[in-house]
Amino acid sequence: MDPIFQIPFYERLIPENKLLFWNPAVNQLGWPVLIMSYFVKKNNWYIGLKNPKWLGDFKKKAYSLNYKGRTSMEKTWEGLVSYANFFLEKEKIILIHREVDILEKRNYRNIPLHNLASRVKKHTGCLLFFDPSHSYGPKMKEKIVPATLKAIKISENEFLYDGILVEVVTSKTDSEQHISLKDLKEMVKELSKFRMIQKREI
Repeated sequence: MDPIFQIPFYERLIPENKLLFWNPAVNQLGWPVLIMSYFVKKNNWYIGLKNPKWLGDFKKKAYSLNYKGRTSMEKTWEGLVSYANFFLEKEKIILIHREVDILEKRNYRNIPLHNLASRVKKHTGCLLFFDPSHSYGPKMKEKIVPATLKAIKISENEFLYDGILVEVVTSKTDSEQHISLKDLKEMVKELSKFRMIQKREI
């Protein structure tokens, strides 16, 4: 489906500041992001940009802190920001690290590459969210909460991740990568010990 047909339906239902649209990781084209950003601007919502599923280089090489190049994943992800930025200020654009699907992933559904996400955040100046559900579920579902807390602690001069996009309870799709409400409550409790829990003001 094209967002130009999907999104208008929500304009009558969702108030300002109450909706975060994001692109599917399998769709890394600029046109849908441009259309989404138009409606986001019109309704004062937010847009999330998920990274591509591929990497474009060897993990060991690309993940090194000494890596001087830019993978095709990074270039594509940053390219989507330029489309969203046509209508939107950076404050309305949120990068979502949903990890990559590569041979080295082993039991991961998709393997997280925090260094690469950090580089894209620095290059674009956008907020960055971590999506642990697409990384640890379903084979490592029990690690979603501890791994999320570990990722949220990553910091140099400031914390790497500005937020979390995590799947909770159940649905007919991807149910094996969802955490429970009890898990969420415990995660937020632990998170509040070292990070300020913020609520967006309307």
